[in-house]
Amino acid sequence: MSKGERNEIASFFIALSWWAAAALLFWLLFWATAGIERRSLARSVNAAFEAAHDPRRVAAPLPTWGPDGEAALAGRRFALKQKNETAVVFSVNGAGASASYVAVFSAGKGVVSVLPLPGKAPFGAERLPAGLFETYVHRIAVSEASSARKKAESK
Repeated sequence: MSKGERNEIASFFIALSWWAAAALLFWLLFWATAGIERRSLARSVNAAFEAAHDPRRVAAPLPTWGPDGEAALAGRRFALKQKNETAVVFSVNGAGASASYVAVFSAGKGVVSVLPLPGKAPFGAERLPAGLFETYVHRIAVSEASSARKKAESK
């Protein structure tokens, strides 16, 4: 092995170690700030309920992974203090517009209500294509119903 080949191999491993260190740092920052993000989002959900004069409040965040080991379809999930209700925070994006909402699901009733998150002003929500919002809500409702059914079957 010539000296030039050794330098190329050493350069490759130095670059590889820099990329690995950057990936490790990113993962550590993501892991360390996850709790802050969940608490902030829970405060936003409670503020949405307060703005709508709704007595519901967030009890605790739910895991991203369902009881069956499958990832939730979209958004962050929260258990509410009211029994058998779940809040899902999701964003609707399309046609250059973006808006964040919280949807409340009840075990027997499906979608109970959908509220916009305060402080997350809908950016061009009026430009969203007709039916897109309903499609998002329907997909999340089906995912929640499926997750609840699988959870009931596993008991």
